[in-house]
Amino acid sequence: MHVWRVFLFSMLSAIVLAAPGAAYISSRGDIGEPQAHWTCSETGFVLVADSRMEYADFNATLQFIKDFQSDLDFFVLPGDMDDVQTNKEAYTDVELPGLPTYWVRGNHEDDADVAYIESLYPSLPNTVNRFDNKTYSFSYANVHFIVLDEYVDHPDGRIEENSALFNWTRSELENADKSLQIFVVGHEPAYPKHRHIGDSLDQFPDDRDAFWQLLNDNSVEAYFCGHTHYYSMDDSHLSVTQIDVGNARWVNSGAGGDGNSTVVFGCAHEGYTNITVFQSVTDSSHPFGLRESYIINNPYSSLAGDIDGDRGVDVGDFYLFSKAYGTSPPSNLLADLDSDGDVDPDDLSIFVGNYGKTLVSAELTPVDPNLTSPSGTYRWLDVADQAYSSNYRNNYNYSQASVEVTYVRAGDKLEGTLTASNLKPNFAYQLKLVGTPGATDNERIGLVGRWWEEEWDGLSWSNGQNLNNKGNGSSPNPNDSVYFERRFVEDPQSPTGYHYRYTGYLVFNYFITDSNGAATLCFETGSCYHVVWKTSQRGNTTNDGPVKTVTFDPDPSEPAYDVDYPSGTVSIFGEWERLPMGSVHLQSGEYNCQITLTEESFHGSGGSLAGNWAGAVSADIMFTITD
Repeated sequence: MHVWRVFLFSMLSAIVLAAPGAAYISSRGDIGEPQAHWTCSETGFVLVADSRMEYADFNATLQFIKDFQSDLDFFVLPGDMDDVQTNKEAYTDVELPGLPTYWVRGNHEDDADVAYIESLYPSLPNTVNRFDNKTYSFSYANVHFIVLDEYVDHPDGRIEENSALFNWTRSELENADKSLQIFVVGHEPAYPKHRHIGDSLDQFPDDRDAFWQLLNDNSVEAYFCGHTHYYSMDDSHLSVTQIDVGNARWVNSGAGGDGNSTVVFGCAHEGYTNITVFQSVTDSSHPFGLRESYIINNPYSSLAGDIDGDRGVDVGDFYLFSKAYGTSPPSNLLADLDSDGDVDPDDLSIFVGNYGKTLVSAELTPVDPNLTSPSGTYRWLDVADQAYSSNYRNNYNYSQASVEVTYVRAGDKLEGTLTASNLKPNFAYQLKLVGTPGATDNERIGLVGRWWEEEWDGLSWSNGQNLNNKGNGSSPNPNDSVYFERRFVEDPQSPTGYHYRYTGYLVFNYFITDSNGAATLCFETGSCYHVVWKTSQRGNTTNDGPVKTVTFDPDPSEPAYDVDYPSGTVSIFGEWERLPMGSVHLQSGEYNCQITLTEESFHGSGGSLAGNWAGAVSADIMFTITD
C-alpha cells in the first residue's frame, strides 16, 4: 500500500489544485431553438414556481410538461402559486391528471392559500414525516424530499438556528437514508441572484450559513427554491447546489423577472441526479428550448473512492480511478469524488485519504437488558412519555427488530452508518461502545468514556454502579482516578484475583426512531456523553451535544398504540461527560468490543413504564484506530 501512496502523491504534486464544486454542466442549448427532449427511466420529477395568477401562462407551461408525464413520478411547486386552489384544481389536475403534486408556501400565499395547502397534506402520497401540514418529507424509490414552510416561525422567511423548524429539519436530515438522493425545497433562495438580494434567507447570514451547513453535512444534493423570478444554478457554496427554478410565466425583466417561463426536470439515478432545464422566451408562442443540463451527485452515499463497489478502496479502485483521471466531464462519474465535473487533483487527494479503508458490516442482535446495569428494565413509553398499548408491551421483543452497522475497518476514528427497522417507534436510543473487563481495549474505552464498577462479594459480582464524578470535563477525570486507585486491589477469592471489576463504555451518539421504529444514523466517535435528556427536563448548554427534534402524532392505527395521542414535538440532547465535544478521541490500537443500543429512559421520566437504561441490541465489532 505504501508504494501506491507514493505514486498517488507524486501525481498530486505534479498538478495545480482546482477548486471543488457540486455540479457540472453536461450540455447547453440556445433557448430560442426547440430542443425539448427529455426522458427518465428511473425517478422523474419536475419543478416550476411563481406563476401566481397568470393562469394562461401557467396553463401554457403545463401543456409543455404534459408531453413528458409518462416519465414523471411527481411535481413540486416551490411557492408563489397563488391562487393555489385555482392553479391546482382548474389547471394542474386537468392537464396532468394523476400526477402527485406538492405545493410549497411562498411569501404571496395568503391565509386561504395556506389553509388550502394544509388541507392537501392528508391525501399526499408517500409522505414520511411531518412538522405540520406544510412542512414534511416524502420519498419515491431513490429520492427523499423535504418540503419547508419557511414562514412558519417568521413572516420574513427566516429559518432561525435552533428554532423548531430548524431542529425538525435537522432531525429529519440526520435520520434520512443517506443512500437516497436527498433534496430540500423552500421558497426563498439562500444565495439569491438578480432580485431579492439581502431580503431572502441571506438577510440573516448566520442563520442562513447554519442552515446551509446543515444541508451540506447531511448529504443534501440540492436546495430548490423560487422567489426571484430568475432561473439560476449555484454550486459554489459547500457541496449543496442551489437551483432557483425561476417562474412559470412570461414576465419581462422590467416587471421583475427574466421574461422566460422555466421548467426544471430531474431524473434521479443510483448515486446521482440529472437536472435538465427548459425555457421559453418572450411569450407562449415561442417553443421551449434547452437552457442547460447538468449532473449533481451525492459524495456521501458510499465510501469515497470505492469505485468498484467492493466496500473498500484498494488497487482495483486505483486502476479505475487512474483511467478516469484528467477527464472532464468524468469518464467515470464515481471517480469525480468532489462532484465538480472533472477528475482532478482534488479527487486524487480524497482518494489518497481513503486508500486502504475497508467497510465492514455487523448485525446487532438482542442482548440481556441488564447490560451494563443489573436493573435495566425495559421502557414502554415513547419519547413523549406516551404509553404503548398493552398488546404491544406483551408481544414486542427485540428479535423482531433489524439493526445493522456498516463501519470503516481502520482509520483515525470509528465511523459508519447504522440502519434500523422495527425498533420501538418514536423512541430514543443511545449508541455506545462497551468493552470487556480485563481487556486492553476496555481500559482505552473507559478512559474516553465512562466506568461501570462491580465488587466481588464472595459469591458473585455485585454492587454495580456508574462512577459518577465527571469533574470539569478534562481527562483524566475523578472517575479515572478512582479506577486507577482500585483496579488492582487484590481479592484472593475473586475469579480474577481482584476485588473490583470495571467495564469501560462510551456513549458517543443518540437518535430517535420514526413512527415505524426505523432510523438511519451516520456516526463517528469523537464525543462522550453522560446521558440523554429531553429539553423539557433541563436546558442544554454549549458543551452539550446537538439537539435532535421529532414531531409525531400517534393514533390507534399504528401497531404500538391504542390511544389517539395529540401531535407533539420532543427535543433531546446528550449531556457532556468529557470535553471538548467532538475532540474526545479513542487512543490508537486494536479494538475488539461491542457496539450496543441502549434504551434511553430519561431518568425514569413517565412513571412505572419508564424503564431503566435497558440494553436492546448489540454486536461484536473489530476495528483499528490509527495514529
